[in-house]
Amino acid sequence: MMTKKTNYSLLLVSVAVLITAGYLYNDWNKYWNQPKQITTTEFIVNEGEGGYQVLKKLYQQNILQHSAYPRYWLKFFSNGATFKQGVYEFSGEMTAFEVLQKLVNGEEKSFQVTIVPGWTFSQALSFLQKQPHLSHTLDYQSLLEQLHLDESPEGWLAPDTYHFPDNYPLEDLLKQGVNNMKQYLQQSWQQRDVGLPLNTPYEMLILASIVEKETGIRSEKRQIAGVFLQRLDKHMRLQSDPTVIYGLGSEYQGNITKKHLLSDTPYNTYTRFGLPPTPIALPDKDSIMAVSHPILNGDLYFVADGSGGHSFSATLEEHNAKVRKYLLHNKNKKKR
Repeated sequence: MMTKKTNYSLLLVSVAVLITAGYLYNDWNKYWNQPKQITTTEFIVNEGEGGYQVLKKLYQQNILQHSAYPRYWLKFFSNGATFKQGVYEFSGEMTAFEVLQKLVNGEEKSFQVTIVPGWTFSQALSFLQKQPHLSHTLDYQSLLEQLHLDESPEGWLAPDTYHFPDNYPLEDLLKQGVNNMKQYLQQSWQQRDVGLPLNTPYEMLILASIVEKETGIRSEKRQIAGVFLQRLDKHMRLQSDPTVIYGLGSEYQGNITKKHLLSDTPYNTYTRFGLPPTPIALPDKDSIMAVSHPILNGDLYFVADGSGGHSFSATLEEHNAKVRKYLLHNKNKKKR
């Protein structure tokens, strides 16, 4: 039979256990749910790194407050969850639970690259191969085979800003860019104005690349596209300097000459009729849209106006007068 003293002792123990349990419960919840201000920190989970190793690094980098709770969570409450390899970024207010969930879910830091409109495919590829967070092991020919293109890769990579995690395969980014271009080109082809002198979506891509290289001014693109389309319709040569430059390759050193214009290549639209055999650059959506919905107002010529834009003409006489004016403007400018 228990004495009053024994009952009292048991009561004290029970109260102590309840108080301790209550404290631990509150402290546990506080640890996991109270936000901590984290200075922007890059955090790497390496291949083969164990959970406790990752926790140690989280403490060392002051992302998590040092405590035994994360070890208990990992051992008893994580349901076998593991931290995924990758590069992560922590910043701002985050709870300890949010930190670990980010690693468990593999919410890696996103890196980005921008493919610039007007670049050639070769320029874009060279740029991408230098990016430290893109992995690439394939040679040039193997890369092209991955893209499943029947034509030259020129023009097929959509200029855009691409986001990806660390160690992202270069071929996957290229596939994404090519697929984006194919989708937009097909959509633009289906929605094009009636009666354009183009036979295939690929011809639209070729002309869009010429428009891209002729002007960087968005408001001009539809008018420039209209000039080229009307020249095609009238069986006139396109006479586009950028096509000549592309055909010259490394021979072009920055100044186009009369000799260049008369030097025949498959891309010289001064010596040859019709479109060149492939695109000459990576056109953006505005250039493709310009070709699918051009301004057809009778203009057949354009020349630089000296202010970064172009001046348009319907007749050769008017065009030649503007060319003389432009040349005189440049001559006077050099004298100053």
